[in-house]
Amino acid sequence: RYLLFGTGCFAIGWDADALDGFGLPDWRTPQISKVFVDGKIKNLADIEKAEYIIEEIGSFSILSAKKDYGEDIANAVSLGNTDPDFDGTDSMDDRDSFTKLHVWTRNNEEGNLQRLDISLCGIMLKESDPAKPFYEHVENQYPFKFFGLYPEEGKFHRFGDGKLLSKLQVLLNNLWDECVIAAKYSAQAERYVDPIAGLD
Repeated sequence: RYLLFGTGCFAIGWDADALDGFGLPDWRTPQISKVFVDGKIKNLADIEKAEYIIEEIGSFSILSAKKDYGEDIANAVSLGNTDPDFDGTDSMDDRDSFTKLHVWTRNNEEGNLQRLDISLCGIMLKESDPAKPFYEHVENQYPFKFFGLYPEEGKFHRFGDGKLLSKLQVLLNNLWDECVIAAKYSAQAERYVDPIAGLD
């Protein structure tokens, strides 16, 4: 992703259930298209100045929402997905499934890192305690690290070798097509008759 798209991302968390409750660091590489950074941030080095970072976690069933968050919240999500004002045409959300987002922010009175679990239609599923940072011993930092290749002025996302090589790839594809066409014509059989035969 780093070489192809120009921007990569690591998500570092803590899996409290690993090793029978002992816990282990959780290191992930989420799709860069599923992580949305505060639009005011234009430099990868300024990520800690962002007011929020949103990660799209995935699609879940309404039944799992009833188990994890309670029936009232699950019913609200199901109703929100069918609301005419909800523009969820690009998602699979309906009465039976929903898309969950993790919204990371320090925009609270205590200034501590907080995680909000929200459905795509805007229903609050769960909210961590803002009185203390969501993760301890990490200096209240966001659990994301970004890195990139070639910067573009005024843009957060960078571009990679894929953009630089795309025109060369088009040129090579056209050249290959010309070679294939030339080979087809040169491979056609031709007959040569001895002039002594007297055939026109």
